[in-house]
Amino acid sequence: MTHLGKMCTLRIMKFLKFTTLFVAITLSLTTFAAGSQWMTLDEKSKKTPSESDDTDNLSEMLANVPKNSTIVFVGRHVYKISKSLKFRSDLALIFQNGAVLAPQEGVTVTLDGPIEAGLQRIFTGKVQLSDSSTAFVYPQWWGAYNDGTHAPETTQALQAAIDSGHKVIVPRGTYLTNALTVKTEGTIIEGSNREKSILKFADNKGSLFNLQASFLKISDLSIEGSAKDTSSTTAGINLIKSTRSKIENVKVSGFGYGIHISDYGGNNIDHGYLYRNTRAGIYLSSGAHGVSITGGTEIAGSPFGIVLGKFRDVPFDIDYDFVHVTGQMVSVQGAIIEAIHANEKTGIGGVGIFTGMGQKGISVTNTYFEEMKVALQLGSQFRNNGNSKHRSGVLNAVFRDNFLSNVKSAIKVGRSDFGEITNNHCAQVENFFDTSEAGLFEHMKVEGNYGYTHLLSKPFDANFGKQ
Repeated sequence: MTHLGKMCTLRIMKFLKFTTLFVAITLSLTTFAAGSQWMTLDEKSKKTPSESDDTDNLSEMLANVPKNSTIVFVGRHVYKISKSLKFRSDLALIFQNGAVLAPQEGVTVTLDGPIEAGLQRIFTGKVQLSDSSTAFVYPQWWGAYNDGTHAPETTQALQAAIDSGHKVIVPRGTYLTNALTVKTEGTIIEGSNREKSILKFADNKGSLFNLQASFLKISDLSIEGSAKDTSSTTAGINLIKSTRSKIENVKVSGFGYGIHISDYGGNNIDHGYLYRNTRAGIYLSSGAHGVSITGGTEIAGSPFGIVLGKFRDVPFDIDYDFVHVTGQMVSVQGAIIEAIHANEKTGIGGVGIFTGMGQKGISVTNTYFEEMKVALQLGSQFRNNGNSKHRSGVLNAVFRDNFLSNVKSAIKVGRSDFGEITNNHCAQVENFFDTSEAGLFEHMKVEGNYGYTHLLSKPFDANFGKQ
């Protein structure tokens, strides 16, 4: 690191017994401090940092260090700080391995200048980083383990990195963690790629990520849970009152719900992989709207692919008596939904996309469906404690330019008003429409759908699925 103009480098260290190490470090620093005046706090100057508290020495240094200096924290030493300190914006800080700033509880250290450190712990306690101090942070700076151990310490480190307000880079490795909460608008959490940066949920309840702010982005991560059956209501990512957030290139597996979105809208799931979640890959409830699922997002190995509606927790099933709008203006484009099988014990599920009663506006286009009972279920009968005479359905549904293979029924109809079902391509589809619930269409455009059943070679009648 080179600084133009006059630069004074202040060396803060606990003087080690190994003189050769001191000399080696001094020589290594001349590459970025050539021509600078050296000021050293060591035993010779009788200003060695105290074993119990380094506050006074650091305060004196900050009061006297010239502008545009570089401070190098050297040696395996924890700098204990008992009073709040602020490092000016003109001071560059370099942390070598083993040097840690450790403000006590209730004390804040503010770093306004640029910092440089590798993948090692450099902070304990509360450290505030300004926007100019760094473009990103690593959870390792707060002591995260990436070997799948030490869940409490790793959780605390990940949470501290998230709370820093800076972009969080999660390097390769497996991070065993409990629940994490994101409350700062605009936070970005980014892994190296979704096969190498793995967050493993140490808990068996709640959600690993709880997103409670807007304009967030989570990308290039694998998020793994340990749910075994449909009794689990955990979620890999839970967006709660978050709007205009993006989940990109993230793999989520082993939860009740891969991604759960409730309230607010404008969120995007792009190039995701929702695999073997025990209830649904994506669950939209409680007013989630304006959600887009794009970029080849793949959903597989769950009883339901995408659900707009409400689940019953016990026993596992859709709540068919729930009549409130839970999702509006939802778009599924270019997705892959496959291997969606009904639960072996209960027979519930096997539906690629379920839209419950009262939904307004769903568009499914250019999406591939394979190996399931029903690709799209539009509404359902309002059972009203056994009375199935009342229906509430879906308004303005669009199902266009999709490809279906090895599907028992392309569309199951409770009720749907307005919209279109057009230009869908089918292979090995038994029925285009499943009207087992005496479904009702009104003002729907149905045309241009073609394909072959697995029994007959002639095209089916796309209007009502008759061969």
